Amino acid sequence: MFLGWQDFWLTPLWAIILVAMAMYIAKAYYPKDSYLQKWFLMALTFRMIFGIIIGLLYNYYYGYGDTLRYYFAGKVIADQIFTDPITAWHLLWDSQQELPADLKEAALLVPFWKLRGSALFLGRFSTLINLLTFHSYYAGTLLFSAFSFSGMWVLFRAFVKRAPQYEKELALSFLFLPSVLCWSSGWYKEPIAMGALGWMWAGFLQLSSNRKGLLFYGFIVLLFAGLLIKVKAYLFLVTLPFMAIIFIWEVTQILPNRKKAVIRLIGFTAGIFLVTGLLILVTKAYPQFAVEFLLESIVANREELLYTHAYYRQQEGSRFDIGDFDPTWEGVLAKFPLALFAGLFRPAFFDFGAWITIPSILESSFLLFLTLITFYLGIRNRIKLKTIPIVFTGFLFSIIFCALIGLSTSNFGTLVRYRMPALPFYTAFLLITFRQLYPTKKGNTVLSDSSS
Repeated sequence: MFLGWQDFWLTPLWAIILVAMAMYIAKAYYPKDSYLQKWFLMALTFRMIFGIIIGLLYNYYYGYGDTLRYYFAGKVIADQIFTDPITAWHLLWDSQQELPADLKEAALLVPFWKLRGSALFLGRFSTLINLLTFHSYYAGTLLFSAFSFSGMWVLFRAFVKRAPQYEKELALSFLFLPSVLCWSSGWYKEPIAMGALGWMWAGFLQLSSNRKGLLFYGFIVLLFAGLLIKVKAYLFLVTLPFMAIIFIWEVTQILPNRKKAVIRLIGFTAGIFLVTGLLILVTKAYPQFAVEFLLESIVANREELLYTHAYYRQQEGSRFDIGDFDPTWEGVLAKFPLALFAGLFRPAFFDFGAWITIPSILESSFLLFLTLITFYLGIRNRIKLKTIPIVFTGFLFSIIFCALIGLSTSNFGTLVRYRMPALPFYTAFLLITFRQLYPTKKGNTVLSDSSS
């Protein structure tokens, strides 16, 4: 793929429009010269820049990738809208496994038709982006990146509301973490997933702490939960129980102290049934995520990446192997430590294979160092930390999620992308814990549970 004429004028035009909108929002809602105003503009700008870089990388270094396939799928359907609207309608909405004979030629141009699921959804969604950008791939990456930023920003603000003295640590974790900036920008699933995840979490937190606007925030939660399920259903399944815990915890904060214990017990019990019911509904729609198939899917996905896929056989330096395991809970638990280490801290220095892995290696090494030094200070100083429930729950989510990614993935490129939703929560927990253990000269007041 090459730079088209539309890229040279539409990409700067959309960049100007998005930055102008960001400047208006920053000035309207945040104090002049405040950190929030500067971070808002800076984080959006960084994401757009990374989106362009990722696009150039896939075009001129790899020469292929899902990002280009999504773009071309949307381009084909968008072209059909003007040349053959009936064909375009079928390509956008037809749910049949086999298309009518007169549509087969057009369907062959849509790479994800037979795959269906999230890939086909994103190919169809790309039709809208192609129409808005007149088929400018790089202008489209700006729109994907801006949506991802919006979700991470509202989630960052929701966390800051509950831990205001850790504003800088949360900003680094949710807005400026290098791999999150990189892989939540561009034209593919991850930016949509990150944006939807952020809006869904933020909506849940608003519902739990704000008695006004229940209908609005309820709509936000349902809308972006539906979008996340369409793009990455497994991410929704993993995050749902932890969101339910936070929701129930925060709702009980507004109750009198004498009633909190009883209501929390009732709330957690009701929450277990609610989450179980939602999980059953989702797994009915997506049988591949049902419990009876989950372990088999994890093992099958890992073996396909490790032994079958031609690309991974050619790219020997990009693979890793935690060893074979049986598709049983005993087999998974036996590999849990190795899977967690891989999900959080690889690629490491001993995994170096190509220059393109250097940024990921540096970030993984930093996370490992920060983890070790934080635990060392905690053990040496024997300080009793007062946890912030929302931060600690996010940490638990990141542990479970990264372990699952480490179990089901055997390629560093895939690993770095797939673990991205967990990194902001994990890094926020580490930085806040480190700050409590090693406060600044101005001192540090640790939040109690009641202040969350």
